[in-house]
Amino acid sequence: MSDEKKVIEAEVVPEAALSVRDNATLVALERATIDQQVATAKAYPRSVEQFKQDVMSMATLDQETAESMSYQLPRDGKLIEGPSIRLAEIAGSCWGNVRYASEVIEVGDEYLVAQGRCHDLQRNVDIALRVRRRIVNKYGKRFGTDMISITGAAACSIALRNAILKVVPMAYVKPVLEAAKRVAAGDEKTLAARRDAALLWFKDKGVKAEWVFGLLGVKGKEDIALSHIAQLGGIRNAIKEGEATVQEFFEPFMPGGSGHATVGGVVSVDSLKATGVKVETASAANVPQTTASAATPPATDTAKASPSPAPPDGAAKKADSLFG
Repeated sequence: MSDEKKVIEAEVVPEAALSVRDNATLVALERATIDQQVATAKAYPRSVEQFKQDVMSMATLDQETAESMSYQLPRDGKLIEGPSIRLAEIAGSCWGNVRYASEVIEVGDEYLVAQGRCHDLQRNVDIALRVRRRIVNKYGKRFGTDMISITGAAACSIALRNAILKVVPMAYVKPVLEAAKRVAAGDEKTLAARRDAALLWFKDKGVKAEWVFGLLGVKGKEDIALSHIAQLGGIRNAIKEGEATVQEFFEPFMPGGSGHATVGGVVSVDSLKATGVKVETASAANVPQTTASAATPPATDTAKASPSPAPPDGAAKKADSLFG
């Protein structure tokens, strides 16, 4: 039996051509997916009244959920407040007929950039917003891989929140935010327990009670009112979500070189004097420069805050259950 040789003819396709062909296929599939989603959104339009009912019930489901609906940040000598990423996620889910996502699109030597996108399929409104965050510490040293990932995740959350809240009208979000703040504050019956839980949560972060009193402009624990509980909840959320650091909020109340509290712009001098602490006003040249990001490693914050010994596990769990 003679051996038979088989000759197979094949076309040699350059790798670049395959890549272009694959990309064209992906683009076509994505376009078809969006077209189908738009058609579905047009066929089943949202009900604004239903949205308002759903988002309100979810945001105020319980005290812990309500506490996570807002954040506060130190800016230009005062605390600014806004809806958190948790509220944006609820609003996006209840709004319906939307696509949203976020991702890190650039990592440089000193900064990374995240982009959040939200597309209202029913109204054909497509918003894409970018957020930049530092990935170097105050000494100019670049973060490690894990800290860059944490910073990127925080930047993605912020970018996503900003995009969603550009699509979902704030006129519908603001009443929900105010209702959540009222639920989060609780009532006079629970005020004492929530004061203790709030102070315990900050103590676990290395924050002394006196610094909290200074930030709120009160003289002691008994002066903390329901409105302050909601305010502390917003500060906690900003720290947890990486929008600000412990140091940004409380550095003005940490011991300075002279043994006095140095005001760096979080609150007014008058509000700090109300606590009975002597005040030294820092010059512009000596005011530390900080950024609202997850860029400062937690170790730096706790080192500067001279934390007290960690509370027992049982006490920490109680603070989490009461204060979120």
